[in-house]
Amino acid sequence: MNSRKMVLAKTAVSLIVLLTGMAIGEVTEQEQVFNPSVLAQVANQIPSQVRMVSAETEGRLRVQSGKSLVINSPEALKRVSITAPEVASAVIISPHQVLIHGQTPGSVTLLLWNEQDQARSFDLEVELDVPGLRGTMERILPEEKIVVRQSGSALVLTGAVSSEEIAEQAELLAQTKSENVVNLLEVVEL
Repeated sequence: MNSRKMVLAKTAVSLIVLLTGMAIGEVTEQEQVFNPSVLAQVANQIPSQVRMVSAETEGRLRVQSGKSLVINSPEALKRVSITAPEVASAVIISPHQVLIHGQTPGSVTLLLWNEQDQARSFDLEVELDVPGLRGTMERILPEEKIVVRQSGSALVLTGAVSSEEIAEQAELLAQTKSENVVNLLEVVEL
């Protein structure tokens, strides 16, 4: 294994451990890099912050901003590239796996090359955590009828609320997920 691949492998293992917030235990750094069973152990214990999918998936791949995705490939991979590194990053973590990290909302192309230099491309969408924000809104403002949607890198709030103060609170909550919030909430007297 050349030194560049070793550095990438060590970085990938470190990223997985860092992202999962778990320790591997009494495993040496060299075993982490070269032992496939250690990689499998880590991959099998990955929490919901890191999802796993197959490279045979057709259509779009989706990952939330601030979360990660592991792609399993039936072919050994040689290179990986993302068209806009500010939107997402990618690193080969084993010959058959790529770790994708969503950075900011947007659409990019993910390119994977096998050992024969044949490229496969995927549309990759980095999304905001809209379901999480909806849940927060329901818990904090349970009486309000607020609909949350994503439009590009922006969050759009629609529906009816009981006061201007509630509309402002909803907007502040949405701004915890995105700087771009379009507040179309209508104030109605209940």
